[in-house]
Amino acid sequence: MIKYEVIKRSKEFRYKDRSEIVEGCTVTDPEPEIIESFDTLVDAMAFYFSSVNDIKTSILKYRSNTGTVYVVVEYVIQENEYDSDGNNITKYIKDWYTTRMNIFVKDEKYDEVAIFFSYKDAENFMNHDERELRMEF
Repeated sequence: MIKYEVIKRSKEFRYKDRSEIVEGCTVTDPEPEIIESFDTLVDAMAFYFSSVNDIKTSILKYRSNTGTVYVVVEYVIQENEYDSDGNNITKYIKDWYTTRMNIFVKDEKYDEVAIFFSYKDAENFMNHDERELRMEF
């Protein structure tokens, strides 16, 4: 039996690994969380893209005793095949949609200057611009 599941995946990145923060970077999450499960892709998409649900990529930056850490959370519609009892995934088929990663670069007046889909691209842009810029996730 095929199921289309809205999955929440997350991953932590140390400061030195921040350039790995790109769309899809949470794919190796060992314990993804199933938010909802559907029989059809259309039903999964209706839930996933509904304005009622707060399904979007988020990046949280915090400081720990070992340094700066980023936690990235992404959502995906994943197609899986289950056994006849509907209990165990027998086959991963594919990811249909992954939430967009938007990293906003803003100037000193908090005006949006650019949007990037990876930390590395945003950081490179900021390093080559003379204005006082900041990233927002």
